[in-house]
Amino acid sequence: MSGWYSMNRCMAFVALPLFLMVGCVTAGDDAKGEKGENRDLRVGGPCTYRSYEGTARITRIVKTETSRNQAGIRGGPGYEGHEIWFRFVPKEKIAVEGWQASAFDREHVLTLKNGWHPGPRFVEKYGLAVGGEYPCTARVIETGACTPIVFDFPTIDTGDYFESRR
Repeated sequence: MSGWYSMNRCMAFVALPLFLMVGCVTAGDDAKGEKGENRDLRVGGPCTYRSYEGTARITRIVKTETSRNQAGIRGGPGYEGHEIWFRFVPKEKIAVEGWQASAFDREHVLTLKNGWHPGPRFVEKYGLAVGGEYPCTARVIETGACTPIVFDFPTIDTGDYFESRR
């Protein structure tokens, strides 16, 4: 009985401070509770990002073996998808170096939030076309070990799974 009691006391000693620490830092604030310019906190974890406003210019919309095969994946969307490739064009010059700079010098694939490729009805609904330009915010990681770069599209709902409903 004394071993059980000691173990529970030890767990309470560790868990209580952790429980009390929850909520010390809130979204969009730094450790002092101040909002940073162009910074967001917590995109999938305790990471900080710098935001860059710009445009996503679609360079190609293609069906590939991978995008076609998602139709047959058990629990998948039930439709063939399209790989939608775009380049991010910032409104202002971006002062980043290394891998971050290279992220802006290449194409990226627009996927739904869960990683599925959009289908033909999604492409039609949001008016996606090669050469089309859509408002976009690039969020580049500054601290932490979360997704290094995240693109947000205010006029394209990448959480809109209407096409997978039967």
